[in-house]
Amino acid sequence: MNGVTGHEPRRRRPARWPRRLLLGGVVTPLVVIAFFAALEALLALAGVEPAAVGDDPYVGFSRTPLFVVDDTGARYTTAASKAKWFNDQSFAVDKPDDVTRIFCLGGSTTFGRPYDDRTSFCGWLRALLDTAAPGRFEVINAGGVSYASYRVALVLDEVLTRDADLVIIYTGHNEFLEDRTYGELADVPAWVLSAGSALSHLRTFTAARALFTRSAPETISDEVSTRLDVIGPDDYDRDDAWRTSVLEHLRFNLDRMAGRAADAGVPVVFVTPAGQLRDCTPFASEPDAALPAATLARAADLRARAASLASAPAAVRVEAWRAAVDADPRFALAQYRLGEALFETGKVEAARAAFVAARDEDICPLRAISPVPDLVRAAAERAGAPLVDFVTLVDGRSRAAGGHGIPGRDLFFDHVHPTIEMHWLLGQALFDELVALDVRGPISPLDAPARAAIYQAVQNSIDVRDHVVALRNLAKVLGWAGKRDEAAALAADASALAGGGDAESHFLTGTFALQDGRPADAIAPLEAALAVDPGYAEAAYNLAEALASLGRYAEAIPHFEKSTSLQPDKLSASNNLALMHLRLGDAERALELLDALIARAPDYARAHNNRGTALARLRRYTEAEAALRDAARADPGYAEAHASLGTLLAALGRRAEAVAPLRRAAELRPASAEAQRKLGEALLETGERSAAIAALETATRLDPDDHAAALLLDRARTQR
Repeated sequence: MNGVTGHEPRRRRPARWPRRLLLGGVVTPLVVIAFFAALEALLALAGVEPAAVGDDPYVGFSRTPLFVVDDTGARYTTAASKAKWFNDQSFAVDKPDDVTRIFCLGGSTTFGRPYDDRTSFCGWLRALLDTAAPGRFEVINAGGVSYASYRVALVLDEVLTRDADLVIIYTGHNEFLEDRTYGELADVPAWVLSAGSALSHLRTFTAARALFTRSAPETISDEVSTRLDVIGPDDYDRDDAWRTSVLEHLRFNLDRMAGRAADAGVPVVFVTPAGQLRDCTPFASEPDAALPAATLARAADLRARAASLASAPAAVRVEAWRAAVDADPRFALAQYRLGEALFETGKVEAARAAFVAARDEDICPLRAISPVPDLVRAAAERAGAPLVDFVTLVDGRSRAAGGHGIPGRDLFFDHVHPTIEMHWLLGQALFDELVALDVRGPISPLDAPARAAIYQAVQNSIDVRDHVVALRNLAKVLGWAGKRDEAAALAADASALAGGGDAESHFLTGTFALQDGRPADAIAPLEAALAVDPGYAEAAYNLAEALASLGRYAEAIPHFEKSTSLQPDKLSASNNLALMHLRLGDAERALELLDALIARAPDYARAHNNRGTALARLRRYTEAEAALRDAARADPGYAEAHASLGTLLAALGRRAEAVAPLRRAAELRPASAEAQRKLGEALLETGERSAAIAALETATRLDPDDHAAALLLDRARTQR
């Protein structure tokens, strides 16, 4: 040592990180698991049910059973209250042990629309199984018309208590059909909503979700009420956030159904929903509101130009519609017209892309949009459930039939309802899937001759009347949806199939023409309807309306008379009958009819209005004024009553008094050039020049061909 004090080297301690890693990787997760296990136990004691066995967090329902025990106590039958939406089905309360019970769930495709269970894929599957394994299987059609996934989930809950051995689910077309709100659920974090069926089995998940949703879900009636039936496609507006919520709700219900079935030990087979692309215009289109105003105006002009080229060669239309689509890709009808033109030119892939875009941008989406089949596929994969990809089958059949793979009227009756042959295709695919699954014992595969015999036997059970009714009902649905061209084609097909002897088919053809503003085309089919059924009151009324629209008032009178005799309570028929006499110059007869009508219906504003017009024609002005004021009081929103009163007062020289009712008429009919012109004229006469100019400018803008408004406007501008 040379006097220098040295430090003893520090003993190195063993490294602690392996132990920390061990503790962090094993002990911490164990603590977390123990914590959540304890929390699950506490929540169970508190009575919290997992979401997988609880109610839908998005919507609530008033529940009534689909299948009820009949008077014998031995069989379940479809409840009478559900007969409007479901096929009549019956099965034993006590299922024999050697019988495999299969329930088919879904919407109107599962139901078998436009026919019924016999030609649905469920009916075909039943026929195939009855031949391949007699007495071993029963197939029950539990498809509900207009039922979306959240309603299908309720049906599943019930059938799982009815000795189900297997469930087939075909859903996805009706998700946007009913109006519902998601409220606070729209603000729930995505990770909570997308946690899937696995977490929905945990009470902790259910409690966590409840923290984000303070209010109860919206309650939907047990009775289906679609937006289409109540208002129509005009009730829809583009709402991307709502669409996202609807798709998330579908995903939730697919997982929920798979989870419920798995808990019950019942296998599920999912089917992807297929629909029409060609021959199916969008139900409703809307410009993209996110675009600048100038772009929207340019896109509207381009669409108008393209529409004016309807008779031009396909190549010309392709360029015109492509320009319109480039300006506003979200306008569904422009995409569809582009697809039509591209298809005519043989550009199949481009046409398909346009048709798909048209379907997906339809703001009244009554066909499963592109994400829906993918959601079904993903749900099947998550659940490890078999999948029959009907979308792929349909596309393949379309390629085989026409070489293009774009399904249209050749494969579908309408936007979503497959033809009988396509139901047969799906029924066979499901049968083959069950053969492969070896459900509760082997099933004998069927060769082509056996299948052909089954197909022919079922086809032979359907008579011409069944086909006529099916086509006619589809025509009604499409007519209500505003797709009158497609509806008229189906009605014409029904009429041809019936050999001209079906009054309702003729009626529908004529009615669609009348609604389309083609009264001349409506006359012949409505006359044909009356020839088949002289007591068809609505046909008589619509024929009278068509004749009146063409100014053939004398010819319309006997048909309005027939309508009133057949439907005494139809006030519009009695009113229009009087109006025909008034237009023919017989004010006395019109007044007589209107007095009788008002005696029956004192608050019928239109009758008071026409009575005022008749009295004015008879120069009974004081009574006429009183009648028109009665009309305005009876219905303050009836623009014609205010317009008639203002016109009468102006004609009597009481121009200052005329302004108020004429202004009210213009407010109620802001798009009426006539209402604006009459208001402008009255204002001009009372010296309100600036207001008169504004009203007359509006009139000329609304109708550039209104020469009377243009002359009044020139006079107002030059007046000093």
